[in-house]
Amino acid sequence: MKKVTEILCSAVAVMLIAGAAFGQGRGQGRFGGGGPFGGGLGLLRIEKVQQELKMTQPQIEKIDAKQQELRAANQGVDFQNMSQEERQKFFAKIQEAQSKAVADILDSTQIKRFHQLELQQQGAGAFNRKEVADQLKLTDEQKKKIQAIQQGLQSERQGLMQGVDFQNMTPEERQKLGAKMQELQKTSNEKLEAVLTDDQKKAWKEMLGTKFDFPPPQRRQP
Repeated sequence: MKKVTEILCSAVAVMLIAGAAFGQGRGQGRFGGGGPFGGGLGLLRIEKVQQELKMTQPQIEKIDAKQQELRAANQGVDFQNMSQEERQKFFAKIQEAQSKAVADILDSTQIKRFHQLELQQQGAGAFNRKEVADQLKLTDEQKKKIQAIQQGLQSERQGLMQGVDFQNMTPEERQKLGAKMQELQKTSNEKLEAVLTDDQKKAWKEMLGTKFDFPPPQRRQP
């Protein structure tokens, strides 16, 4: 039961914090932009991101097909009954598949900017990604501190979600919960960035590139 609660809290947090921007895409289905089968392709669905990357219409039309491929490849996955290690491997597999799908759509110039936008959206939560940790040259001690901060965030999310009937929430209640989730994420990001040295902070800033203003959340059309 604890595993299921952790999964639901993480999923709801994603929907409330990041999923709103992803939700502007079309034909997303249950695991739309914010779910485990969304990710990078969900980011590409945002019209403002498409404009920033100067995507062509043929490129935009490839998004749906690529997402359907990923869903088909992971159909029937018993996510709820996975062990923590199995979930980590599953997410790593999804991340790799997402990266390949995005690379199949974008050219080299677009890919570079896309990675910057992806990191900007994920914030300091991206520090647990291997390629980010390697590029920042995080020490084992820093990785332990980062893991502890992220575990603390997960516990706070669970406390915030305790007893919440998400399906029957009003838009106003959902907005308030989302604001609280965002505040938790902001505080966590500040703690995570404080773990970095001055040189690592400089490298992280370079990895983010020019600041991009993501569009405000919009309700998904029925």
